[in-house]
Amino acid sequence: MKLTDINIRDPYILCSGDWYYMYGTRAETCWGAAEGFDCFKSKDLENWEGPFEIFHRPEGFWADRCFWAPECYELNGKYYLVATFGSEKHKGIQILQSDTPDGTFQIMTETPLTPDDWNCIDGMLYQEKEKIYLIFSHSFEDVPAGDMCMVELEKNLSCIKGKIITLFSAKDADWAVPIPFAKAEFGMDGDVYFTDGPAVYRQQNGKLLILWSSWGEKGYTVGQAVSDSGKIEGPWRHLEQIVFGPDGGHGMFFHTKEGALKYLLHYPNQPGDEHPLLLELAETELGLKATFCDKIIYHVVFNVKITGLKLMLFFIIQHSFISLTDCIPMTDMIGCQIFSSGKYLAVFYCRLLSHEQSNIIIGIVNTMFHIFSVLKISNIIIQIRIGLL
Repeated sequence: MKLTDINIRDPYILCSGDWYYMYGTRAETCWGAAEGFDCFKSKDLENWEGPFEIFHRPEGFWADRCFWAPECYELNGKYYLVATFGSEKHKGIQILQSDTPDGTFQIMTETPLTPDDWNCIDGMLYQEKEKIYLIFSHSFEDVPAGDMCMVELEKNLSCIKGKIITLFSAKDADWAVPIPFAKAEFGMDGDVYFTDGPAVYRQQNGKLLILWSSWGEKGYTVGQAVSDSGKIEGPWRHLEQIVFGPDGGHGMFFHTKEGALKYLLHYPNQPGDEHPLLLELAETELGLKATFCDKIIYHVVFNVKITGLKLMLFFIIQHSFISLTDCIPMTDMIGCQIFSSGKYLAVFYCRLLSHEQSNIIIGIVNTMFHIFSVLKISNIIIQIRIGLL
């Protein structure tokens, strides 16, 4: 199967030996009763096997919902799964252990590492010198400002060690906005912000960054912060350059077997449609930036007359994001929508279309897909210019 066939949120990839192991939140049980976690395996990042269940809720386990964001780490010959669990009372972070990355993971502790009277989500491990830290989000139910926190762990990962430190808050990032559904979905008044999906990365120039997700003006967005001291304690400062947006997030980075830097997140952020999206990740003077791959084989241009705003669309075939010049920065893909048809993928680079306009475009796309399928032509860009011509 391909990544577009896998319906998960919060994807995470571990490269171990000859295999890539991918973990994530089961999208179908994300917002309700939950039972476990799965693993997918690949040798080339394109063709995947699975799902293989690696954890199933044992009888009597305290959590029955919010089985979120599993991340797998290889330490001293063992594999540790850091994950979020929840109950009617609260959400917390626990660590599971296994001898293999795709084996059955066992719960290490009876209760979460995070405080029982806190709602905590999306934990990750970060090592600095001889210390291991848990980086996590202190959820908006407790802190409407949306805090990103850190605490040192014992070397055996059995419990926290020392005081929990707040690294930064979502409300202080210029690009972040209050979530618009706080009142309707959570009954919360006033401005409510959130942080999730932390990923700590040290650039080649020594800068220490945290990539993290929140709500931007156009939806789910990934931003970044930099430590002015170069250490995990900070102080942390938000950067203007976002990494990805809109409508996708909870990303993580990893290096391929060849050493290339990749970025993985779920996109779009729509229930039932989420799937892992794999991108290039480049270091810049302004921080990290995710981009589409640069791979052009054919380029076909159509002009269409239509009443309304002047729009532009990029249709990209065979699940490859292809640019017309060098690379299209993810931050320039404003208001994009994705739909798929068979083995083909179409990306709208435009504002939202009306119902009538959408029907016209879908008709054109389906016709082109049929022609290309009959002719067995692949790797084609169709650029459709729409406007008053």
